[in-house]
Amino acid sequence: MRSDEDVERLLEDWLTDEAQPMPHEVLEGALEAVGRTSQEVRRRAGPVWLGSRPVGLLAAVAVLILVVVAGGLTVDLIGSIGPTESASAGIPQTWDPAADFGLASPRQNPGPDQYGNPAVWSYLRTPGAEHDPSTYFLLPDFADPLPTFGGETWYDSDYVNLLIGRRAAEDAIYMHPWSDGAIRKDAILGWTSPIAGRVTVEGTVARTQHSCPADVGDIIFSVERGIASLERIELGFAQNAEFSLTTSVTVGESLYFIVDPDADANCDLTELRVTISH
Repeated sequence: MRSDEDVERLLEDWLTDEAQPMPHEVLEGALEAVGRTSQEVRRRAGPVWLGSRPVGLLAAVAVLILVVVAGGLTVDLIGSIGPTESASAGIPQTWDPAADFGLASPRQNPGPDQYGNPAVWSYLRTPGAEHDPSTYFLLPDFADPLPTFGGETWYDSDYVNLLIGRRAAEDAIYMHPWSDGAIRKDAILGWTSPIAGRVTVEGTVARTQHSCPADVGDIIFSVERGIASLERIELGFAQNAEFSLTTSVTVGESLYFIVDPDADANCDLTELRVTISH
């Protein structure tokens, strides 16, 4: 049977060849711990199976496991060794604008997500009919509540009923665009990705007003990645629809959920329930 000194020497040789990079001072400290453990066991009385060689060997194996794990390797039951992924790499994440709405105090536009990433959710409008992210405006005003809506809301006081908000105890975002004849301002919820990879976007969009004093037309709901259109849905009065899509994003790339009033903005309050999953 090999002595503790032989085991320590073989362990050090193996670590030198296989477990780089590993700071030398860390390795020396670990091996000193093995020696101290063996000496302590020799001084203690106990059953025969606690003899110095077995416990010294067990201590060496324990140090081996700790050092290997610290070096980013894994040892399975048959002794195979290979690289492992970071534990956080495979953790799923889901973004929900209703759950994240109002996380920051004071309120911020753009606002953070539940994972602590800043400037993830944006509350925006178009300058006109065109969809060009470089021209979008952040909604400048916030109220809690906005009396005409009944919930906490980002809005633009220059345009009546142009808003993006959330009502208490409801898991939805509400959006209302603005129009004045041929001029219109679309309401936009933006999500700026804090991750790179493929995401799944799922949700429902609904016209929630079921009575209206004026004749109303359709709205056009769209999901866009930058200037690329991913989904386009026309909704008549009191209608709803589901949507589901998968796309790839890079860090800092944005998805936009847009409510376009089309011909007019009469009774165009739109309920959006959506999750973005990675």
